[in-house]
This record gives sequence, C-alpha cells and structure tokens, in this order.
Amino acid sequence: MTPGRSIGDLFGDLLSQFQPLIGNEYLIARAEIGDNLGRMRGGAVMLIAGAVVLLPALTVALFGVAMLLTRLGMAQDIAALLVGAIVCLVGVMVMVTGIKRVKSVDLIPEKTLDQLQRDVAAVKHARHSHEHAAA
Repeated sequence: MTPGRSIGDLFGDLLSQFQPLIGNEYLIARAEIGDNLGRMRGGAVMLIAGAVVLLPALTVALFGVAMLLTRLGMAQDIAALLVGAIVCLVGVMVMVTGIKRVKSVDLIPEKTLDQLQRDVAAVKHARHSHEHAAA
C-alpha cells in the first residue's frame, strides 16, 4: 500500500481500472453475439437455398414415382396419395431437424459472461482486501 493514499483513493483507482475492463467485455460480448447470429443466418440462408433448388427436382421425381406405381397396377389417385403422404412425412422430419439446429445456436455470450463474473469477483476481493488492510 502506498503511504499517504486513502482507501477511498485506492478504491477510486480500482474503479477507474474496472470501467475500461467492463467496456472491453461489452465489446467482446457484442462480437460473440454477432458471430453467433452470423452463423445462424448463414445456416438459414443455406436451408432456404437448398429448398429452392430441390423443389422442382423433387416434384418431377415424385411425379415419376407416382407414374411408376400406376404402371405397376396401382390406381392413379392411390399412387399419388401414397407418394404425397410419404414425402410429407419426410418433409416434416427435415423441418424438425432444421428447427432443432437453429435453436441449438446459443446467442448468450457464455465466454464473456464467465470472464465478467471473474472480473467482478476480483474487484470484490480487492475491495475486501483493502478494507481489511485499512482496519
């Protein structure tokens, strides 16, 4: 402890050093959230682009399957209904998987929050150490 400096002065110095640290942690949290949002947005764009490309191909392929079932002796309406029901089930399963992946992206900046908690604990510890040294 520097002679002639009060606990108030020391605590003021501690706070003046803590404020830029909090500002830096805020900037890091913003960057982390931005990165997570970017990854989520990129995944959503790819999901939509894939759907747009596959939709016409899938339509033609499914029509071909229904025509094949008709040629094999199935009634045309039953063949179309069967193909439609199977594809609907597959589509729902794909959508559920996509929703789970989008939800799995955590927007909370865990690393920054952990560091911030350590910083706050260090300030509390320093304050208590200075209070006990003064007493």
